[in-house]
Amino acid sequence: MPVEELVARNYNLDIKNPHAPENDLGVPSEILGKLQQTTQRVKALQQDIVNALEESLLS
Repeated sequence: MPVEELVARNYNLDIKNPHAPENDLGVPSEILGKLQQTTQRVKALQQDIVNALEESLLS
């Protein structure tokens, strides 16, 4: 960055990288849907673990 530009910005070094890709976070409804699917999968896995532990304790 040229010194003149830095002085014009009042020595503010908080500058975005112009070559960095933009952060596209996605569509909120799609993200929520994926979160709900993941939550359901986690609950199912937790229940599988509980079932396996109960079965091993009863054997």
